Amino acid sequence: MRDDPLAKWRYPGSAAALAPARDAGASVSVAKSALTPYKPFLESTAPYPPRLFFKCGPSECQRALPYGYLVDVVTDSWSIIGLSFALPPWPGPLQVAVRGEFMGAIAEAIVRGSCSVVEVFDKAKHVPPPDGAPLVREIAIVDKPPESIGQTKH
Repeated sequence: MRDDPLAKWRYPGSAAALAPARDAGASVSVAKSALTPYKPFLESTAPYPPRLFFKCGPSECQRALPYGYLVDVVTDSWSIIGLSFALPPWPGPLQVAVRGEFMGAIAEAIVRGSCSVVEVFDKAKHVPPPDGAPLVREIAIVDKPPESIGQTKH
């Protein structure tokens, strides 16, 4: 047993709480239990949430775009959803490509206006979804400003 450096400040009769011994198997089970169930998209109960939030991945930036500027949704209901936003002059038009598998449910939620979050699957963070469930593999956001911004015609 080791000496208790705080013994002189403890109440008489009380003892220090010792941490349980660790073994290799315990650390592995903790890591597996830290995984959360994967939800590729979240639906809001409020009609037309103000923004559509894209969680692009652990090393990518996250982006929330206003539903009011969504002008087009294109999908094949299987592997890709294309979204076009017409934002005010700056940053201007913006396109979002969501790639994955079984994307029909996500596309329907976006068209209904009930989708509030779209998230990429991260195997270090999520439990894999069952077969046939939506799975988002990549979200690409392209926001190239038009060349005419800041230029005058002469």
